[in-house]
Amino acid sequence: MPEIPDPEIVFEGVKPQAAIDYWKSLSLMTGEQARKLDAGARSRAYYVSCLKEMDEIALVHTASLEALENGSTFPVFKERLASLGMPDHLLKTIFTTNLQTAYAAGRYAKMQAVKGTRPYWRYITIGDNRVRPSHAVLSGMVFPADHPFWNENHPPNGYRCRCGVQSLSERQVKREKLKVQKEMPGDMMWTDPKTGMEYHVARPGADDGFRNNPGKDWFAGLHPEEVAFDAGEDLVKSALCVLPKPDSADFADVQTRRTVGRGQECLPPLADLAAKHILPVKKADILPVGLSEEAYALAFLKEFGLKSLDDSTLFRLPWLRTPLLISKQLLLTKATGKLKTDKSGRGPYMRLMAQSIKNPYEVWQVPMRLSGKVHITLRFLRLFKGEDGGFGGYSAFNWIGGGRYWSGATTFKAKNDFQRAAEYLEQQRNGILLFREGGGGVLQK
Repeated sequence: MPEIPDPEIVFEGVKPQAAIDYWKSLSLMTGEQARKLDAGARSRAYYVSCLKEMDEIALVHTASLEALENGSTFPVFKERLASLGMPDHLLKTIFTTNLQTAYAAGRYAKMQAVKGTRPYWRYITIGDNRVRPSHAVLSGMVFPADHPFWNENHPPNGYRCRCGVQSLSERQVKREKLKVQKEMPGDMMWTDPKTGMEYHVARPGADDGFRNNPGKDWFAGLHPEEVAFDAGEDLVKSALCVLPKPDSADFADVQTRRTVGRGQECLPPLADLAAKHILPVKKADILPVGLSEEAYALAFLKEFGLKSLDDSTLFRLPWLRTPLLISKQLLLTKATGKLKTDKSGRGPYMRLMAQSIKNPYEVWQVPMRLSGKVHITLRFLRLFKGEDGGFGGYSAFNWIGGGRYWSGATTFKAKNDFQRAAEYLEQQRNGILLFREGGGGVLQK
């Protein structure tokens, strides 16, 4: 049977990077704040229902992160949280649930990355008499990786649940003569292996409160779906400068941040930017017209240090909690699964698109209406200019709805069009200014 980590000794001597990245991506808040969020936003939150103070919640989150990074056992976790005065059984439940959830989210991301060659997933249990019947009846069942079953039943499926998921190739499924399930499981009978007695299980699967998939929500945020650049409507046309909280700009509530007005100091005209804030571009930085979609995609990925279309990396700005998974998945058309790097003729400018993400001049948080729903957008802006002043342009990247969607636009024009590029980006400076290169109008501590 595939190995499932014991929840009492988790990752000893191992640093499960995907699990760590998931845990770092969560936004800390109180239970009261979390209950006001929709399900999608709540899946990105970390809260402890029995704690009301943010410093206590942060302490539990940090202790869990240390356990993931260092392979700490429960006694270490317990000692770290001794000041909270919580009973052992509650601490143990929090410890196992936190680490198992992080592990499962990280594993979900890794299995998604290889589902092209391993498109089936098998539900597995430890197989002892501690497995609850509603989980035990699912043991060994195989579903396609994208089956709705995994939206509600990807482990952990209850407090101190020890179930897991194994990815399978087409060849393995055929060799083992496994049945691939098409329907959601209904009422089932379970036989107690110790007594041989049969029991009716009315609702197989996850316990109440666990019928979700944090890994899927996190992974969906790392692989956002592209929308047209002009598909959304900005709901705020004015600009506001703010003091970002360190490491906390995460599509979060900004009402508590101090603000200053829209004066000249806050919003200097882009057309008058000092040369040091305009990225110089050589003609060699713009790719030839007519290259393949693959060649344009690889040029984009190389800007993040990747060497092939099969490589990926998590990119994180120092002040932004949510990471962006850079891979070819970001450049695929969802409907066809094909690359779309040369859409609207932007292929030659893929390196500049990457630079607007890696090295923005400004980043704005903008409320936007998209398909009838209100989302929060992070907008990355950057102006470019030829070293000889012979050409100029802009690149803009919208990171929309907590990372569920994105849109991008680049343009480079001939001589004397730099002014028009600056004027276009000026129209995108709406909402709340979260970051500016060199500080500028953003208040600093």
